Amino acid sequence: MWKMTKDEMQTEDGVRYTTYGIIGGDCTIPDISTDKDVVIGFVDRLNKFEASPINAADIVEDFLAEI
Repeated sequence: MWKMTKDEMQTEDGVRYTTYGIIGGDCTIPDISTDKDVVIGFVDRLNKFEASPINAADIVEDFLAEI
């Protein structure tokens, strides 16, 4: 099952921001988007289609090309 992660990041200029990623099994991909709702929808799709952690990097790359 896929879940959303939340991380606090900081730019080189010292500006802090929150970013969201995904985790499923032993696969973690951080910093996908700063839009929580976008990542929630993505996680829902990953779970709906039972996406494999093996393909996660390719799936994320395709997803980011769409938004």
